[in-house]
Amino acid sequence: MFRFPQIPVVLLLAALTFSDASRAQVSFSSQTYAVKNGPSQVVTADMDGDGKPDLVVSSQTAGTVSVLLNKGDGTFSPELDFSAIPNFFVAIAVGDFNGDKNLDVLALDGGNLNTGTAPSLDVLLGNGDGTLQAPIATSLAFLPQVNSLIGVGDFNSDGKADVALSAYDGTNSGPVVLLSNGDGTFSFGSVIAAGASPSVIADVNGDGKLDLVFPDISSTAALVAVFGNGDGTFRSRSQASAELTVSMFTLVAGDLWHQGKIDLVSTSYQEESCPFGACRPVGPPGAFAVFPGNGDGTFGAAGVLASGNYGLSAVGDFDGDGNLDIAVFGQAAQKQSPSPSVIMLGDGKGGFPGQSGISSGIPATAISADFNGDGLSDLVGVSSNLIVALNTTPGFFLAASAPGPPIPAGGSAIYTMNIGQQNGFSSSVNLACSSPESAGIRCSASPSAVTPGGKSTLTVTTTGASGALVRRGLDSAWLYALWLPMGMVVLGMFEKQSEKKGLLGSVLFCLLSLFACGGGSGSTKVHSTPSGNYTITVTGVSGALQRSASVTLTVQ
Repeated sequence: MFRFPQIPVVLLLAALTFSDASRAQVSFSSQTYAVKNGPSQVVTADMDGDGKPDLVVSSQTAGTVSVLLNKGDGTFSPELDFSAIPNFFVAIAVGDFNGDKNLDVLALDGGNLNTGTAPSLDVLLGNGDGTLQAPIATSLAFLPQVNSLIGVGDFNSDGKADVALSAYDGTNSGPVVLLSNGDGTFSFGSVIAAGASPSVIADVNGDGKLDLVFPDISSTAALVAVFGNGDGTFRSRSQASAELTVSMFTLVAGDLWHQGKIDLVSTSYQEESCPFGACRPVGPPGAFAVFPGNGDGTFGAAGVLASGNYGLSAVGDFDGDGNLDIAVFGQAAQKQSPSPSVIMLGDGKGGFPGQSGISSGIPATAISADFNGDGLSDLVGVSSNLIVALNTTPGFFLAASAPGPPIPAGGSAIYTMNIGQQNGFSSSVNLACSSPESAGIRCSASPSAVTPGGKSTLTVTTTGASGALVRRGLDSAWLYALWLPMGMVVLGMFEKQSEKKGLLGSVLFCLLSLFACGGGSGSTKVHSTPSGNYTITVTGVSGALQRSASVTLTVQ
């Protein structure tokens, strides 16, 4: 029997680059922030538009939302508190719900049975500077039961964030999408009969429109997908996987293989039945598993990467190699023991061959973001206080200067490569570059060995029209037409002589033919670089660490 707790899911972000770097041990340094109203949940988003992830915290006891603005170095300004909802916080999320390009905060209010207050969606519109307006409520009285917030996304392509919930409408239980009206309120949608949660929001069939994927235990115990039409409606659900062999506590989605296809990751723990206080395991054992995506909305069988009792997870690049890693936190029901919390280090090929322990001081409800801009994912979570754990793993990163103006074929472009230091790393980094040489593009890095904190100059050259064709000798087609019959006459004359002379004639004919055709002219072809955009990749290696960065060259 499969059972799926009603837990919000996290959307896995796609990685930008990847490499075969070694599996590093990840370390953290934690800092505590005493939020005065007592934190219950935290999400990250850029609330003031400065490009740095800030913190949005809800308080269960005070019914408030607090914003802590990032100073850029991984520390945060004192909290800004805003009145939110009078009842029970189920979840919070961030999105642009009115289309003004400023991020807003959504709170799912569970309502109050004692007072007969229905659940609602409360939106605090953002002003773009980290401050929020008074909440605007949309009643969910039409839903007898609201289980969880699945997430937010633009389901009808109008530039405004919509909301997906897990709910029961009196007939069906499953996901329901509510479309934004553009003023902080929402229009009602119908429940998609699913039978279970969690769900994930992602474009799993590659058509540029958001879809929903969730486990369905009503009949097949398989993953089910409903494909979005891009207008807020969905097609009939279809089976997305074979019968499930693992249970699911959370689902996350991302491109683990770097193939442009959405893959899924699930975590779960061993469930128990405890009648009269005597507990026994039920269902499959807990696991951390990956479902490879086929790119068409279907998924391969689950690949169990670790057996054990796992709960929530956070995703990011924790070792700085450009591949997606997953922090999985131990969790268990009743008398089962949780597995140790670890970071599963991804190899960019769908595997997680390395593991790194997580400090016991980091809450098991943590989420990830790069708070200090060093290219390493950090963690933040809530316990009795807000805990920010900055990643202190030593390493280096590469950053390229901004692309310059387009250049003509035959021209050159120069870029500056900055080799950044992460947490005291000081070993020399060897640089190499690769370019599309078939298009007549060459590159070089100087110096080719740099200490972190230094720079290297990347020079890219292209091939011009003057070097497009180099040919020595005659090359006209009419010469070939002239020399061919003449050569045949000469050959016939020699054939009337001795066999030796005939051989000499054959050789002479071949030489004359080659001369006429230009075959012996030593001609070479070097094509001019065509117009277009080209990617130049610079790779840095220091010991077992490898990092990459790319620049775009435009030839006009």
